[in-house]
Amino acid sequence: MMNLRPDKTLTGGATSRRDLVTFGGAGLLAGIVGMPPSIPSIGGQQRTIAAHSMWMHGNGMQTEIPDNLSMTERYGWLVTVEGKPQTSNWFHFAISTPVIVDGDPLRLSAVMLRFRTASRDALVRHVHVFDGEERIATLNDLYLSGDHLREHLTVPGHPQVSWGLCISLGVTFGDDPDNEARRIEFIGVGCELIR
Repeated sequence: MMNLRPDKTLTGGATSRRDLVTFGGAGLLAGIVGMPPSIPSIGGQQRTIAAHSMWMHGNGMQTEIPDNLSMTERYGWLVTVEGKPQTSNWFHFAISTPVIVDGDPLRLSAVMLRFRTASRDALVRHVHVFDGEERIATLNDLYLSGDHLREHLTVPGHPQVSWGLCISLGVTFGDDPDNEARRIEFIGVGCELIR
């Protein structure tokens, strides 16, 4: 298994060319207009420009154990769930994934998350990535709560994608008696693919 390593979250006001390339699906356009094959990311690490950036909207999420939820509400812009006290659950996002472009196989370089939680009583603890039935990347023992609207997780080794991706988020819910404290809003999940 490969382990994911979280990069620093991109924050701030103005949209930079890096933001457009990383989060706007403009990797292919960047290659056409002559940008270098990799650009520095925040923290000094090199980030490869994606050939494709694919996203799934949050309201298409599937819940593994619906009985562990006290509420699910779907809107045009997101899905909101509230977990029952002291439970955990998996939330799955199947991304329509190209696997070959112009004869070249594609590889997974990163996973992107857009979600927010109401408190630390709703924590994203795990991110697993499946290619068909094979788990190709894992990131465990996380403690992500609050606003994560541009969370970028690099996938070491860039595993080849053969069948289509599912990004699964493992979430734990605390014991706060206020249901809203155990709330999480899923806005979207995406991946970056390189040649």
